Amino acid sequence: MKLMYFFFIIAGILLLLLAETVETTV
Repeated sequence: MKLMYFFFIIAGILLLLLAETVETTV
């Protein structure tokens, strides 16, 4: 269960990085 929670946090960080990249590109 903890591993799943950890993966969820990583996914959120990746989404934030992706959002910043898109804003920078646009």
